[in-house]
Amino acid sequence: MGKEVKGGTGIQTHVMGWGLALGLLLGLPAAGEATSYTFTKIAETSSDTSGFSFFGSASINDGGTVAFSAVLNSGESGIFTGDGSTLSSIADTTGPLSAPGPPSISNGGMVAFWVRLDTGDNAIYRGDGTTLTSVADTRGPFNFLGLFPSINNDGTVAFSARFDAGGTGILTSDGSSPNTVVFTNDPFSGYGDPSLNDGGTVAFRFHERVFQEGVGSVTLKYIMMSTGTTPTPVADSSGSYSGFGDPSLNDGGQLAFQGFLDAGGSEILRSDDGTTLTSIADTGGPFSFLYAVSLNDSGQVAFHASLDAGGIGIFTGPDPIADKVIAVGDPLATSTVTQIINFGREGLNAAGQVAFIARLADGTEGVFRADPVIAGEQDVTQDVTIVITPGGNPNSINLRSRGTVAVAVLSTATFNATTVDPTTVTLAESPVKLKRNGTPMAAFEDVDGDGSLDLVVHVDTQALQLDATDTEAVLVGQTFDGTTITGTDVVRVLP
Repeated sequence: MGKEVKGGTGIQTHVMGWGLALGLLLGLPAAGEATSYTFTKIAETSSDTSGFSFFGSASINDGGTVAFSAVLNSGESGIFTGDGSTLSSIADTTGPLSAPGPPSISNGGMVAFWVRLDTGDNAIYRGDGTTLTSVADTRGPFNFLGLFPSINNDGTVAFSARFDAGGTGILTSDGSSPNTVVFTNDPFSGYGDPSLNDGGTVAFRFHERVFQEGVGSVTLKYIMMSTGTTPTPVADSSGSYSGFGDPSLNDGGQLAFQGFLDAGGSEILRSDDGTTLTSIADTGGPFSFLYAVSLNDSGQVAFHASLDAGGIGIFTGPDPIADKVIAVGDPLATSTVTQIINFGREGLNAAGQVAFIARLADGTEGVFRADPVIAGEQDVTQDVTIVITPGGNPNSINLRSRGTVAVAVLSTATFNATTVDPTTVTLAESPVKLKRNGTPMAAFEDVDGDGSLDLVVHVDTQALQLDATDTEAVLVGQTFDGTTITGTDVVRVLP
């Protein structure tokens, strides 16, 4: 049930798994059974002097803490971590650092990142918010360091480097002298950025120029793995592939990466044994272009992709509906997604949580975490107090009106109304009406004069599922952490 691909690594079985088979293989729902997600805002842009103006890239550890690079409105930049409740600074540019790059985060909260120094040199640093140490820099034996280091849970960092004396390599360091994993002195060969697991195995891209009789000089490209000995090829470009993207490696030794096809297009591949390649998704179906891919310890894959039908999103399999995490046009926070700016190869953790950066219709950008809702998990419902047509007496609704009906969700001693996601609210099945810019008609104000902010939304009168016999209306919605809310108020319906 597949096709064989011949390459320099021997015969590789290329398996195309779809539908239920793929769902079982990945531990994901079968086709048509979409995984639900709630979304946690980690950080957002704001106009405050101390606020964020721009985000670079993000990664996530198994505890759900997200590390990200960002530029502040003050002009400084840094590396930060957050879990949805607190933000911490790992490093900033008020000292000798001038431009930090993409971060990699361990389960213990240690973050590794590339950075340009004020001196013009570049370096690899690691820090946990308390200590910050240099792993390698270009003031020693190196003249270039790769932009995407990888840190494992022991605090060891893997990175690519070019040597002053010539040659390139992949190295690891726990803060002491770097250890060379692989090295080539061939000026026509080189390595991509590595992925490091807890067993000390490193996965990476490699290319070399070779002479083939009857053909001449050609460049071969590989995905390789190494434990510090002779590297083992997993895939190569002597068969149906012209090249590969940087791999994502898990603690079980599985690999996921993008393969670019000789015939055009690309596919997301996973290797479980270093020989067999399983196709997760490709550009022959609903996807027009594939970007970064991330693999967790359960073997689940998530990837960033553009759609033939338009838009861009993050997906966990070949079905753009059942396997969707988030995409352009989806509601998020109090607005709508207009662009997925970043999803990286460390964007998926063992719990299936996804870290990403998105631009919203309200003009803001944010770092977010998608949290999968576990199948069979009992819903938690919070009863809330609502007031329909605040200030009105009685609460009259004219169904022939082409306007909106205001409804307030009140804050109480046991409930904070500012935690409600306005995009999820319905009153008598009528959703919150959107403004021309795509944002919901919603505001926080103190409706009942108790000193606490309440949520006021406006729903479309024409969409209300009410008639003249109804004497009450039910509001349903969700908080940003996914808790369902429900509230009821009396109404007087005018037909």
